[in-house]
This record gives sequence, C-alpha cells and structure tokens, in this order.
Amino acid sequence: VAVTGVQTCALPIYPSLAALPEVPDAAVISVPIKGALQVLTEAEQAKVPAVVFFSEGFSDAGTTAGMERHKELMTIAQRSGMAISGPNSMGIFSLRRKYAATFVNSPKGLTSGGISVMSQSGGLINALLELGRNRGLGFNYLISAGNEAVVNAADYLEWLADDPDTKVIVACIEGVKDGARFRVALERATRAKPVVVLKLGRTQEGQKATMAHTGSLAGADDVFRALCAQCGAIVCDTLDALLETAAMFLAVPLPRGENIVLFSTSGGATVLTTDLGVAAGLRFPPLSPKTNEAIQRILEVDRPFTNPFDVVGNPRLVKGTNMTQCLETFLVDDTVDFIGCVLVMQRDASTGRQKLLDQVKTVMPTATKPIVLIPEMTMHWMDAPADAGCHVSSTLQDGLVAIRGLMDYAAYRRRAPEGRLRPTSPVALPPRQGRAVLTEYESKKFLGAAGLPVTREELARSADEACAVARRIGFPVALKIQSPDLMHKTDAGGLILNLADEASVRRAYDTLHAAAKERAPAAAIDGVLVQEMVSGVEFLVGMHRDPILGPVVVVSPGGIFVELFDNAAERRLPPFDKSEAETMISRSKTAEKLLGGFRGRPRADRAALVKLIGDFAALVARLGDDVAAIDLNPVMVLPEGKGAKIVDAAIEFAPS
Repeated sequence: VAVTGVQTCALPIYPSLAALPEVPDAAVISVPIKGALQVLTEAEQAKVPAVVFFSEGFSDAGTTAGMERHKELMTIAQRSGMAISGPNSMGIFSLRRKYAATFVNSPKGLTSGGISVMSQSGGLINALLELGRNRGLGFNYLISAGNEAVVNAADYLEWLADDPDTKVIVACIEGVKDGARFRVALERATRAKPVVVLKLGRTQEGQKATMAHTGSLAGADDVFRALCAQCGAIVCDTLDALLETAAMFLAVPLPRGENIVLFSTSGGATVLTTDLGVAAGLRFPPLSPKTNEAIQRILEVDRPFTNPFDVVGNPRLVKGTNMTQCLETFLVDDTVDFIGCVLVMQRDASTGRQKLLDQVKTVMPTATKPIVLIPEMTMHWMDAPADAGCHVSSTLQDGLVAIRGLMDYAAYRRRAPEGRLRPTSPVALPPRQGRAVLTEYESKKFLGAAGLPVTREELARSADEACAVARRIGFPVALKIQSPDLMHKTDAGGLILNLADEASVRRAYDTLHAAAKERAPAAAIDGVLVQEMVSGVEFLVGMHRDPILGPVVVVSPGGIFVELFDNAAERRLPPFDKSEAETMISRSKTAEKLLGGFRGRPRADRAALVKLIGDFAALVARLGDDVAAIDLNPVMVLPEGKGAKIVDAAIEFAPS
C-alpha cells in the first residue's frame, strides 16, 4: 500500500509507488478525482501490471471534464498494457482466496462457496451478499465492474468461465459496450457453467438512469433477452429470483427434459402453483395412466389426478411410507423429468412434517431425477431451516421461476454447440443511388436471388405491360404502385387485390397512378408491380440493427395487424440455425395457434416457415452495416406441404 503519512501498524508504509522495494501485482487507487490520474501515472511508471480503481468522476460523470479524464485513462492503459478494473467501482474480492481489494462490507457469517458475482452496480453486490448470507449461500469472487474503461464484462465472464471454484456465475448488467465480444464471452461461459443475469435498465426510464450511472448505452431489453436466450443465459427480473435460480443450479442436477410433476398438500396452493407455473412458462403434462393409478392407490383416492395435483390432505401423504412411494413412482416414470412438492415450511416442524421430510431423505441418495421442495409462503421459515435432504426453494414464485431457468439451461446444454453457425462471406445490396430504401420490387429481386421464396411478379410501366404480365402469371393478380417515397402502399391507396381479368387490371393501373399523384405528387414512380395472389397465414419476418448488439431477426404474426401482436414477437441475433428458428416459433403461443389450424383453417406449413427464417438469418449475417432494417410483411405460410412465400418486402439503408 502506498500512502503519505506515518507508520501506524506493524506493516511498513512507503511514501510513493516508486519507493516500493519490488513491483506489486496490483495497486488499489482510492483517492479524490483530482489526484487519481497522477497516481495512475505513477503506477505506470512503476510498471504495475494491474489496477483496481475506486475513484469516480470519469465517463460516469456525464461531463466534458469527465470524458477528458476517461480519454487520459485510456491513453495510459493502451500505452502501458495495464489491466484496469473500474474506475467508479467498489473493487474485487474473493472469499475462497481470502483476497480483498474492495470497500464492500462483508456480512458477518458470510461463507465461501460456488457462486461468483460480476456486477456493474457496486451497491447491488452488498444486497446480494446480505440476501445470500440469509439463505446460507456461499460466494467465491465478487467483482464490481464500475465503468469498465479497460477490463469489461466479457473479460470477467471469460475469467469466471475458466475458474474451477466458480460453479454458477451471477451477472448484474446495466449495459454492453461491445456486443459481439460480449456474445462470444457469454456463449463460452454458458457452455462451461450456468450464467444467471439480472438486466438493469429494462424500461426507457431505467435506460436513462443507466446512462447517468455508468456511461454505458443500455441496449433494448427485448434484444438483450434474445441474446441471453440463444446463448443459454438465464435472465431474472428480481434479486430474489436471481439468487434462488443460482441456488437451484448449485443444488439440483439438470433435468433430461421439460416434463414436470408438482403436487401439494393444499388445494389452494395447487391452484396458485398452477397459475404461477404457467405464467413462468412451465409444462405440466397429464400423468400417465399407469402412474395415475399408482398414485390413486397409494393415497387411497378414487379419482384421477391432474397435474399439478392436490394429495387431498397432508395426512394422506405422511401416512406410512406414502411420500416415499409417490416419489419412487415418479422416478420410474419415463414421462416425468422433474418432481416438485409444494409444502408449508414451518420454523418449528411438527412431528408429521418431519416424518414427511425424513421420507424425502430416504429417496434422495438413489434419485435419478431432480426433486425439489417448494414452500407455499415466504422464506421466514429459513430462520430455522429443516434438513430436507434436497433443495428447498425460498418462495413459491421464485422457486417456479428458478425451475424454468433450470429447464431452459438444460435444453441449451443438450443442444449441439456446432448448431450455432458463424457468418460466411459478405453479400452486397444493390447500389442505393441516393435512396433511403429499396422498393418492394427491388427488395424481392435481391431476396429471391439470395434463395428466399418470393412471389411471382414483374414490374410494368404501362397498362398494356400490366395486362401482358397478368396473362403470364395467371389471374387473379394484385397490382402495387412502386415508389421509394411510398413504402406504406396500403395507407397511400397504392394496392389493389384480386384482379380477375384484363379489364380490371387496366382500371386498377390507372387508379393506382391517380392515387399516387393525388397523395404524393412529388413521389418518384418506378412502375406498377403485377403479382400473383397468395393466401395463407400471415407472418412478419424482419431485421433491425441494435446500436450495440448488431442485427436482430424478428418473427411475429404479421399482416396489417402486426402492431397488435407486439407481445408475440420473438427475437434472435444472427447467425443461428433452423433449430433456433423452430424455438422462435414454439415459444410464441400466438404463432403456434395460427400455424396449427386456427378456427378450422388447415394446418400451415410450419417447416417452410422455419426454413425461411433460418435462411433469412443466414443472409442477414452476411449483410454489411449499410442495412438498417428489412421488413418481410407479410410472409404468407401456405397449407402444410405447400411452402411459404414473401408477399411484400422493403429494405432500408442505414444513414450515409
């Protein structure tokens, strides 16, 4: 430690870094901002390889002076190769290694363990430690990342991925500065161990707070969640759910599938469990006939059980070895992947409740599937926790959210890593020629040449040409005005459908030109597109460019009502393969209903839509930064076996 002053303890004190007898492994800078850069310069001159920087007042200040200090810090770091953690951080410490370069208050009784925390918020580390201590959780590394001027979240993730003493990584993320680098680090980490994320700045107001706090640009929450979903990271919305999910990963083996059985000693708790479980996205398949009959026989109930189910009173479950028999019945059922029991966990367990827990303990040593106990109430029972022999969740809601995370991560680990593709050679768009967008005709020529399924169509510049094209395509046809200044053709009166003969095509051609002249007299008209009529289930497939994470593929029920389906949209970051495209569809209940034959309609060609999404994602991954957005709306999904076609499309250039 280098300070100016007098010796007040048994350790020697030196007046400066230059006076040290040897070069330290790291220096901790905790001085007012006016002297901080001078100390950093002295560390550079002393050839100190690493610095933990507490001082604030750099990019976090949001001022011109702060940004100038940030630039000077970066210049020193780049010149010296120094690794700098922070500034504006609370430091780094490890309970397992008994290392502390921090001013975080460590709660009394905190123990070392398998959870490591990387947080861009220093204050949340204090909260996590207190909540974790109350739960009896142990921690390894605790890293306050601060402004991430030099060493950033991706670096910490890679380090923790390689650390054998870290079993679960917890990350509190406010913003990501290098999206591509962060994605690579996150994928590497999740292939090694679970990563549980709390994303801060989810709302527009929260994102403004993030800018003020760390100087980071917070990416859109839905895009960040999409990145986490395809990289296998589990996103939680609260600190309690974050810790419960981490605790479950530490204590519970990954399930082989997603089929869950939950049972309770309370009818009301069963209903509440079902409501919260469905909201969390859990699957509760019906019990198999053989298992249902066995459970009825064990509990002496003469009616079939649903799932989740009420055991019809705690005495039935406690009686004899009934709890043991129920668990063993589910363990041998190949249609069950996860077993949970919802109970009232009490501070002072009754004799009957302890007998039930003892039965659980007899099964656990040979259990081949995850078994978890979930309390109906809050975690106050943990003031005097009972020895249940298995993991006991903190609360009902957090426990169900954690189970969902366990299921998602298990599915990710089962997926072959080679399925995540990397982009190949880039592909160029047609020259923009001063335009901000390509017309539908230009866009679909490009997409069709790239191998995507587009409608049969030709551009006509006279009524006679339009009639000739319609004869070649076959009636009925649609006519669409083509202008880079009229991208929303429906709003501009630039679209006429179901034209059955040449006379109607001629009238429609004249009508479209008249409407365009009236509504946008200065618009440049390229011609009229004559297109085959296609009917089916409408979807939107598109891309937009996130300023941090790059291109994002969006899939949603589409057509003119696409804005009504905002909550049904699924997002992924290319490149990705067809299995990820399938996941995008399966995670949307609206998409599943539409494709499955909604209101008596024939089942749609799901496989064709999956292929189209996968091929589109591969194309997007090859595009350059000059593409801001692509809109394929609608993509018409035909009846099963008939394929899918892009009916309308627009490609928007990035500002030059």
